[in-house]
Amino acid sequence: MGSVAGVVALKSRCNVVHARFIFPQGFVGLVASSLLRSELIITAEGTDANLYLNNRVLRGLLRVLARRARFIAVSRPIQARLSALGVQADFLPNSVDCSLFRFVPLHAKQNVIAFVGSLTWVKRPQFLLDGLSKIRSFLVDERIKVRIVGDGPLRPSLERQIRERRLEEVVELEGDRPREYVADLLARAAVYVSCSTMEGMSLAMLEAMASGPVVIASDIPATRALITNGETGFTFPVDDPDALAQAIRFAFERSSEISRVPERARALVESTYDIRTNASKLLQVYASRGR
Repeated sequence: MGSVAGVVALKSRCNVVHARFIFPQGFVGLVASSLLRSELIITAEGTDANLYLNNRVLRGLLRVLARRARFIAVSRPIQARLSALGVQADFLPNSVDCSLFRFVPLHAKQNVIAFVGSLTWVKRPQFLLDGLSKIRSFLVDERIKVRIVGDGPLRPSLERQIRERRLEEVVELEGDRPREYVADLLARAAVYVSCSTMEGMSLAMLEAMASGPVVIASDIPATRALITNGETGFTFPVDDPDALAQAIRFAFERSSEISRVPERARALVESTYDIRTNASKLLQVYASRGR
């Protein structure tokens, strides 16, 4: 909360303070809600629940917050994680505005693989390069391009790995791009890859599922909440670049056979993860405060 926003909030009549993330936003919300004598709601997004709560001190602080706040979890695995720590949370998933993401059927896609995310160890763009290097000849022969959108501390090492693995003809690091560009890329891409080792509920993956590429993702709890293997996408073992490479090749070689996979993914997003549906559920949480 910035200083100006804080002054406005403290001078306003406020019934609910909603903090996104447990740490540190939850404690800012705790102070604000105490001063305003309002309800405190905290949304556990991902890293805050999956990583920070491995620390014993932060688990103790979580219990302090739990005495004052109502919690929301963006995925079932995070909800279970909080429950194991004695904190009950409502499940309200991350959502996307499906109207902003154009669904393009697989037969109309381009030979493009998309990766959207920060260039960090958690998102593992370097693991994507591991997989791509195993099918380099196939990618070159089929004129498949890989667009990596995002920026972060791994960029210099990724540039070096691309040169060392002779992937310059295939891979392009595009840096940060606006939402409109990402939406267009996802509409064009035949395949979307997520290599993360940890997620809450990936908005980028939801956006991809709404847009029609075949989603290929590391097999982690957050992915399993969205991807049923062979039904709404494909998963690969977290530490197996050969399996990632095989999944990418399969998606291109068998595209006509798996055309229903992206269609089912879009239907899932529309039915369960559309922002209009879940905004009304959030309003219900606000309305039920204190009960």
